[in-house]
Amino acid sequence: MVGCWGSAVCWAYGAKEDELVMGGGRGRFGNASWRMGRRGYIGGMGGAVVEWNRRDINEFSSRDYQQRADYFDYRENTFLYFEFTVVGITFARYYLFCLICTSSINLRIIISINMSSSSVAVAGGTGGLGRAIVEALKADGRYQVIVLARSVNAEFEKDVGVKTHAVDYKDVTSLTNVFEENKVDTLISTIAFGPDNSGEMNMVEAAEKSKVTRRLIPNLWSLIPFTQKHAAMPIAGGMLNVISRLEKSDIEWAAVRPGLFLDYFVEGLPSYVTLNSMIVDVRWNTASIPATGETSIPLTYTHDIGKYVAALLNLQKWEHYYCIQGDKKTFNQIVAEAEKAKGVKFDVKYDSVERLKKGEVSEMPAYTEMAKHFGGGEQGLAAVKMILAAYGLSIEDGDVEYKSPLLNEMFPEIKALSVEEGWKKVAGKS
Repeated sequence: MVGCWGSAVCWAYGAKEDELVMGGGRGRFGNASWRMGRRGYIGGMGGAVVEWNRRDINEFSSRDYQQRADYFDYRENTFLYFEFTVVGITFARYYLFCLICTSSINLRIIISINMSSSSVAVAGGTGGLGRAIVEALKADGRYQVIVLARSVNAEFEKDVGVKTHAVDYKDVTSLTNVFEENKVDTLISTIAFGPDNSGEMNMVEAAEKSKVTRRLIPNLWSLIPFTQKHAAMPIAGGMLNVISRLEKSDIEWAAVRPGLFLDYFVEGLPSYVTLNSMIVDVRWNTASIPATGETSIPLTYTHDIGKYVAALLNLQKWEHYYCIQGDKKTFNQIVAEAEKAKGVKFDVKYDSVERLKKGEVSEMPAYTEMAKHFGGGEQGLAAVKMILAAYGLSIEDGDVEYKSPLLNEMFPEIKALSVEEGWKKVAGKS
């Protein structure tokens, strides 16, 4: 045990849950475990009793210990939290163990701080949802962010200030090496895949093999949950394979369902995703609506998804599934908002449940472009219609009735954009 004055300043105090501050406002330093005990008082501002052991970080996986600070139960669910500021400590490859003892609350706290830096990697982070997440993580300030892409993007690096690493999603060994060389603690996937999901599966395998990677958010961003009843959909098979693999994995993972991207339904809203003419096409002023259009669906702006993901990363323990419901609207309401904002009448068609069960939907101008992602021509068009019909049936079957845990309820301080606010934003009124 070594007395360490001026190296650490620690306070311990009783507080409510929303009063937790870690790292003196400078972000998260590592993992903490809490134990009860009775010791004498160690006084003096800036004083702490420190015991540290030298141990090579490469031989100590972050999976060897669990973060349990958020489960510490003190005096009937009143939590005890701490704030600490570390000054002048440069043990980059050591673990620091601080012991704070007070007789007044009879509490012994052992804080294990991993002083090495680690990063969050966003696969596919140069565009689309991935870029929105990257920018949110960078703006949050708590995370060191890197981007994985098929090639280095110098323009992106200059614009965003985040380094890109060229990777081969077909090579598990090279992916594993990239994760370890960059100390990737958490991997977030937003890479595009259709029926061929080999890139996604390879990243899961590489994360499992990596000595430093312990958390993963897979590319399962979706409106519907994708279960066996959706297996006939062209994109469902790949997603079901990923889910099956993750359920057998020892890596900590969480899938996020954000509903439909709100960006699709507000023309001109700042966004990195390509406008998808799914059900309501705000560019061509048309709509092909399932059933009566009166079922409410969840919608979330991609930039808000990024903020919720940043908040999710700071949780000590993850559930396997989370949902986000930034806004909730029926398709009829989405059309009404668009008509009001654009001052035009939409050409709206309704597809009955009977038609949807046959894989039939009313065709819209943008479907030809969408069909190119599935081989083009009549085959591609049939695949698009099958997907949209399946989505329509899932909506009517209640698959979009999101239940807890909802990230928008867990993090109410994040104010998500609504469809109405989106149109006002475009018009310069908010």
